[in-house]
Amino acid sequence: MLLFLATFFVLFLIFGGRILIVSPGNTFADLGFVFLGDEVRISHIASLLKKNQIRKIAYVECSPLAMNKEAVNANNIEKSLFLDVFKSYGVPDTALVKISGLSLSTKEEVVFLSRFLQKHGTGQSITLVSSPYQSRRISIMANKFLNYEHRPYSIQFSYPEENRHNAYLWWNNSKTAKTVLSEYAKIIFYLTYDQFIEPK
Repeated sequence: MLLFLATFFVLFLIFGGRILIVSPGNTFADLGFVFLGDEVRISHIASLLKKNQIRKIAYVECSPLAMNKEAVNANNIEKSLFLDVFKSYGVPDTALVKISGLSLSTKEEVVFLSRFLQKHGTGQSITLVSSPYQSRRISIMANKFLNYEHRPYSIQFSYPEENRHNAYLWWNNSKTAKTVLSEYAKIIFYLTYDQFIEPK
């Protein structure tokens, strides 16, 4: 038993961070969707637009109720979003798609995106911009909410360079370790409870 636990612990240290990260894609997509977080995601998705790797940028506005203490920081996207941060990166109004709704969670962002696609449709491919360690959880949610039999979407992820870390040494940095362990807790919560709660 001790040998099993020790082996599991070692394997988790080696692969725990890497398992959370969905390999990014680099093909053209009809729509880019950014999950709100730090401002580097906005900068990154704006660069994808400028490189003609996506046709439009979509986002769901974050509810003020979801803001944490870090939201007072000028670099936090929940605050800077209201300061036309997209425009500051040269994104024209015609390239922006603001999806109706005030999200309180990542799940709600996925749900609002799903409802938008069901109602309006936007091509057949989507690039999701998030943090690398968040991508596995988003992928699990996307398999449920974005997997339409009548209209399948090709989904890929893309990450800002600033958010890319050595996934095999995630435990060597306290902030990264906290992020990784938090993501596993969120995945467990989603799989055991949250996925069975009908979104409003």
